[in-house]
Amino acid sequence: MIFHMKKERIKSTVILLAITLFAAALRLPYLESYPPALYSDEVSQGYNAYSLLKTSRDEYGILLPISFRSFGDWKPPLSTYVMLPTIWLFGLNSYGIRLPSALLGTLTVYFSFYLVKELLKYAKSKHGFLVQHADTISLLTALLLAISPWHIQQSRSAMLIAVELFCLVVALLAFFKGLRIKRWWLVSSLFWILGIYSYYGMRLIVPLFVLFLFIEFREKIISSQKFYRPVLLAIILLLPFVMSYLQQPDVLFGRAKSVSIFHDKGVSLLVWDLIAQDGPQMPTKLAQFLHNKPYYYVVDIVRRFGQHFDARFLLLEGDQQLPFQLPGMGILYLFDSIWMLIGAAWLLRNAPKLFWFLSFWIFVSVLPASLTFVTPAANRTFTMVLPLMFFAAVGVIISLVRLQTWRRVGLLITILALYILSFAHFTYLYTRILPKEHADIWYYGYQELYAYLKKQDQDFDTIYVSGNLSVPYIYYLFYNQVDPALAQNSIRHNFNDDEYGFEHVDSVGKYEFLRYFSWEKDKSRLLTPALLVTKSDEIVGKEARQVQTIRYPNERGAFTIYVIADEL
Repeated sequence: MIFHMKKERIKSTVILLAITLFAAALRLPYLESYPPALYSDEVSQGYNAYSLLKTSRDEYGILLPISFRSFGDWKPPLSTYVMLPTIWLFGLNSYGIRLPSALLGTLTVYFSFYLVKELLKYAKSKHGFLVQHADTISLLTALLLAISPWHIQQSRSAMLIAVELFCLVVALLAFFKGLRIKRWWLVSSLFWILGIYSYYGMRLIVPLFVLFLFIEFREKIISSQKFYRPVLLAIILLLPFVMSYLQQPDVLFGRAKSVSIFHDKGVSLLVWDLIAQDGPQMPTKLAQFLHNKPYYYVVDIVRRFGQHFDARFLLLEGDQQLPFQLPGMGILYLFDSIWMLIGAAWLLRNAPKLFWFLSFWIFVSVLPASLTFVTPAANRTFTMVLPLMFFAAVGVIISLVRLQTWRRVGLLITILALYILSFAHFTYLYTRILPKEHADIWYYGYQELYAYLKKQDQDFDTIYVSGNLSVPYIYYLFYNQVDPALAQNSIRHNFNDDEYGFEHVDSVGKYEFLRYFSWEKDKSRLLTPALLVTKSDEIVGKEARQVQTIRYPNERGAFTIYVIADEL
């Protein structure tokens, strides 16, 4: 029996390594091409990592910051710091920026196997099915995560959240191992805190998860003589964050604050409108009681929470926010939903503890997004991808095991065919349609733009760039690899945030970035001769001479470059 167990363990290890290599093959190659360009958040993190390597300071000149001010959104620091070794090795380019996310996404697939095995031990099923098929369920969860379009897309871009999920998976894995071997709790504590440093949403997810686990396992935790060690480690690791928060409160939730439903005026306007509709015949206090903000905030949160389980979001259309959508499909495969429902129903009946744990995981994953007015959101709910794949894996195994042999073979062939076709469809959309037809989603064209301007700028004292091009200054710093020491002294920041909570830069050297640019409004103050860069759909007068157009791969115009002559 011992020999048989070792043989099965070796077999599972070999299969897991094969799945991990497959996951790596889907995440590591061609990072410079898929996605088709670097998004502004990726460029900001990359340049600030480059600045740290050169000067130990960010673009603002802050020494080893705990949060990066960036565009006024105070980005959590971990994703930037993990870029340091890869940018040092590969340079300031797409691969140096995206490789850490891709590697951690691959490792998440690997560690998901061991986390699922730990959760199956925790399940205490009514019968031995979960124990008997623990390796199979764990391997299938890892495989489904490896081919998940949601996970592949987020792993291949440096958008903070692949790091977030990795920290959560390792923290949970180490916690459950710590129930048997207490020193693992130090590892768990480390990754809980790293999670807080990785993404805004984790600053809500981590406390809720830790509270849940403490309540669930309070007897084992309190009885442990070494319980104080992970707590002390967490306090020490949190001190820099607390000190940073005391100096600048915006570092706590950063960008999340400006997209919060409490920041938005929608609920306030609704309440005022309802009170006004009641008219003067309704006593003011009664009207305010009947139409109160807390009630409508709760209604709004519940509504936004539910949007994340809409089939249009999960299966058909996906996230509609830049750059998280893949036009033509949802964030899951269409057939994932069948196995997820079967798996969830079976676990509810046969392993309720595990079902409610996974449901809690999904709940805390969706909650941060539900507190914003940008819903549904694939990025802010990314941590629920693993429990969903867990449900799906259980559903597939249950469906196969319950059938007679010949029917089981037929269902297995059907499942394989459906996933192969779905994966092929995703691959086609991701590698063919997205780069050609939707490159604008990823702000394609900046590399070509600044390559052209670099050849021309010696002939002009001033180059004007329309502020309607998102945050063009960071692309200038990035693609010209401007010396960070020079940039820190030459950037002229504008700390007045816009309607979306972002701050902007007015100029860097001879480059002037015109916020809210309009030709009719701004032409009289433009110095000449100069170059002017606008979006191709912006209207510019005939006084300016068009000299170049930067195009998307589908030949639509991205940027248009003009010469403004002296006679203007």
